[in-house]
Amino acid sequence: MDINKVRKFYLIVWTACLSAFLLFYLIARKDLVFTNTYWIFVSIFCLALFAILLRSYLKYKKKYIDYVAAIVYAVYRYGFLISQLVSRDFKSKYKRSVLGVLWSFLNPLLTMIVQFLVFSTIFKANTKSYPVYLLSGVVCFSFFKEVTDMCLSSISGNANLINKVYIPKYIFPLARTISSMINLGLSLIPLILVSILMGITLHASVLLGIYFLGCLIVFSLGVGMFLAALMVFFRDIQFLWSVITQVWQYATPIFYPAEIIPAKYHFIILFNPLYHFIGNLRKCLLDGVSPEFPAYIYCAIFALLSLSVGAFVFKKTQDKFTLYL
Repeated sequence: MDINKVRKFYLIVWTACLSAFLLFYLIARKDLVFTNTYWIFVSIFCLALFAILLRSYLKYKKKYIDYVAAIVYAVYRYGFLISQLVSRDFKSKYKRSVLGVLWSFLNPLLTMIVQFLVFSTIFKANTKSYPVYLLSGVVCFSFFKEVTDMCLSSISGNANLINKVYIPKYIFPLARTISSMINLGLSLIPLILVSILMGITLHASVLLGIYFLGCLIVFSLGVGMFLAALMVFFRDIQFLWSVITQVWQYATPIFYPAEIIPAKYHFIILFNPLYHFIGNLRKCLLDGVSPEFPAYIYCAIFALLSLSVGAFVFKKTQDKFTLYL
């Protein structure tokens, strides 16, 4: 790939991150109260990101491709293929559907309404803005379940294509994740509308929720790549995963407040990544404040650990896929 294109891509990423940081600082300093330590850590994060991009660029100039450069390479070379796969998944999901894309709005709303009718008499009195509390959890968990379910069959479901032509196999779970991100973006619209109808003031902290949604996306992709690799060798994983997600849903404070969990069982939610993603998003949306800085670290660790394990397992097993498809 042309070195000028790589340089341009890195400059765009760094400029976008720096602009977002400065824009948020200008908006948030009038609306939110942060400690000086908060901005120190955020500045360190921006510098670390710049260092990673610079290191990757210098390595690429020496003809050494690391993971960052590999992603850039894939975007440029297989961008059209990824867009076609995303379009195919998105269209097939709503094929012969009367309401079509409207189901992306209706699904979380209908789920929220059903759970609201069932659980509102139990938890409504103890939970602030319960419909928004419930809908935010439904939107996040539905996205996680959709990504993992779609990634689960992303390799085995494209066996004919994989066996005929060479395509980097990680593109398939990546395309499934991107198509689910579109649905996530559509699902956020009713969440914002319900928040406004409930009289919730949307502070600048809502912008911080993007960070936790990003961590959720990365975490879901990591789990999805791990499941996609397992599915090739163990087809029973699809049935086992449906049970695991059901248990995971009840183990996550989606329709109930975390405060009702006895102290001796708190370790369950503390080691539950979805609890941290959803809980911090709710804090940004409902409370109008920024979570404490360790919350950002915990979510980043969960997300990167999931992606690292998923990518490692996927890479180690991908050469054997064609033998089992």
